[in-house]
Amino acid sequence: MKGRTATGSRLSGATVGLVCLTMWLAGLVASPAIAGTYVYWVSSGDSIGRANIDGSGVSAQWQYVSNGQVFGLARDTGYLYFPNYEIQSNFHSIGRINSDGGGLNTAFINATSGQGLVWSVAVNSTHIYWADPGRGTIGRANVDGTGANLDLIQYSVNAAIRSYNIAVDNNHIYWSTDNNWIARANLDGSGVQPNFIPGNDPRAIAANNTHIYWANFSTNRIGRANLDGTGVNQNFVITSRPPLGVAVDGEYVYWSNYYSVGSPNSGSIGRAYLDGTGVDNAFISAVEPTQIAVGADTEGFADGFE
Repeated sequence: MKGRTATGSRLSGATVGLVCLTMWLAGLVASPAIAGTYVYWVSSGDSIGRANIDGSGVSAQWQYVSNGQVFGLARDTGYLYFPNYEIQSNFHSIGRINSDGGGLNTAFINATSGQGLVWSVAVNSTHIYWADPGRGTIGRANVDGTGANLDLIQYSVNAAIRSYNIAVDNNHIYWSTDNNWIARANLDGSGVQPNFIPGNDPRAIAANNTHIYWANFSTNRIGRANLDGTGVNQNFVITSRPPLGVAVDGEYVYWSNYYSVGSPNSGSIGRAYLDGTGVDNAFISAVEPTQIAVGADTEGFADGFE
């Protein structure tokens, strides 16, 4: 009896161990690469779409956020930020919503004046930045919305070199211009380099700890370069349609494939590994997608479009 009991105990222990191992492996397969994070995108111009980071659970119009037009999108650990244009009142502001969909504030920051036009927004751990092509400026405020400086950088209202799309990392601000360049400045607005990286009608920009990525709208490509501006590759990823938005996390680069005019459901969110391999242009089907953000990246990123 004792022998049987001992043998039975050993078998029971092995069985429990096997069950635990099986459950653990199943969890690895079933769980997203980064649990609890999402891909977000501007949908139909007035809403935000959302999907799990693995592309499942798509909600094409997850939250309606504007009575007018939403231009860009950025995310930090708790919130989504977006430039909001109220068409009837001609009021431009930066809106904010909790990353779980609550707490919508369509006028979180009054970010412009006069002929201003808030086009894109970026965020890092301390500040929110925005591009205003109407006034030719880069603005900045504290992440709680206070201390707004509409003229952190006074760039140009010249139609050829206006600032549209903006991104930030731990050291610099980046923005794309109409004259096919990506510009760069220090976070305090000093050290402006207007011709930092060339592009092909560059739109949205994203940066991580090693590289800067941008959407080459006119060539259906995602470009990439080192953070110091070297190693420029204008053909890093081939997209299926003109790309507008771009975002990065710790494993992938994501982009929006702009929809065909007259066929709004033809848009999609694409994805590839950070080395440019594994391109999937149909990662997420989306309705009129423009700008995107990912929940796994807390460095700061933003997108705007034209």
